[in-house]
Amino acid sequence: MVYTTFIFFEIMSFTSYVWVAFDEKKESLRAAGTYLAVAVIGGLVMLMGLFLLYDMTGGNDALVASWMKSLNDAGVYTVNAEVKAKMDELFYGGYCDEQGTKAAIKEMFETENYLIDPHTAVAVNVYQQYLQETGDLETPAIIASTASPYKFAASVLEALTGERGQGSEFDKVAELSALTGTQIPQPIADLQQKPLRFAQVCNIAGMEMAVLGTLGIQ
Repeated sequence: MVYTTFIFFEIMSFTSYVWVAFDEKKESLRAAGTYLAVAVIGGLVMLMGLFLLYDMTGGNDALVASWMKSLNDAGVYTVNAEVKAKMDELFYGGYCDEQGTKAAIKEMFETENYLIDPHTAVAVNVYQQYLQETGDLETPAIIASTASPYKFAASVLEALTGERGQGSEFDKVAELSALTGTQIPQPIADLQQKPLRFAQVCNIAGMEMAVLGTLGIQ
């Protein structure tokens, strides 16, 4: 049942490609390719998790299936103590709140002269928690920055100065560059000269009609 569900979601990802690329325009095909790549990678991560659970339970597929049923029915499942102990040997989990995120951005810029985005700041903060709790200075660690701080200019400005900046988002991007002496990424700098392509906004209740309208069905 668990793997049948996984296969169902993978098939759904491939068939959904058609919905994204339905008009066969260059932009739609590019978006559909990105969607498919993200969906496949996400599916592979989920599959890896299922394999890990299967291995940690000693191949008890019925137990894994019961956890997946609980996840489906209640939105949560809890592994037993034996599996939890095995997980703790392989993984470390931490939590970083908004204040911790801001502190990590500010500390990294002031001590390392390196400007990071909020996503990376969470990783830095949790890694610092790991070092404090374990004292492990031997295990090599790599923190990969997944986004540009200029995508979150107001939040990064707030972390550095306590203020979210003035004016438009483009003004805040310019302010962040002037404050930090870092260069605005060219794709972000070019956005200001590009035409506005999407201006429609809808609430949750109106999503179904918005999708049907975009597809020309309604």
